[in-house]
Amino acid sequence: MSRRANLLTRWMSIASELRQLNNYNTLMAVLAGINNASVLRLRETRQLVDPKVIKDFEGLESLMSTNGSYCLYRQALEETKGAGIPYLGVHHQDLISIDEANKDFRQDGSIHWNKFKLMGKTIMLMMKFKYVAYSIEPDFKLLSFIADYPILSDEAQYKRSIQIEPKTTANTTTTSRLKGLWQRLK
Repeated sequence: MSRRANLLTRWMSIASELRQLNNYNTLMAVLAGINNASVLRLRETRQLVDPKVIKDFEGLESLMSTNGSYCLYRQALEETKGAGIPYLGVHHQDLISIDEANKDFRQDGSIHWNKFKLMGKTIMLMMKFKYVAYSIEPDFKLLSFIADYPILSDEAQYKRSIQIEPKTTANTTTTSRLKGLWQRLK
């Protein structure tokens, strides 16, 4: 159990490092992995993680939350100086929404320039990061480890999760998630 808690702690710390690097795209991927049903249900493992690490992690979850159309993330991105990698999912959806909500031409036949200004603003927000590079050397041993690591199907992950921490009436994802939410609200 402590090995799993150490791994979970490590991934939560990696998420914090990604935030420090302004790498929002990979941060979102790590958050999604930790919040995967097969990992999220491991309540006993999570209870062994240092409460400060959990609190920091919850702050990252809030930052990348969909609340207010990702308003905290958008604010952080606007304030980001230097190198960064935007969370592309948000900006891709912005471009789709702008395109679907606005016609290319107005009723009088003129070009709907505001649509293209909005699209340009969205693209420019991402492009500002193209010209500022990180000064990080790749770790080829780590890259090889990640590339060669076997990927389990969702079903296999969940079966393994059940083997690690069997289901009990008090240990379901929904119950533990609601209890955690309730504790934070107190």
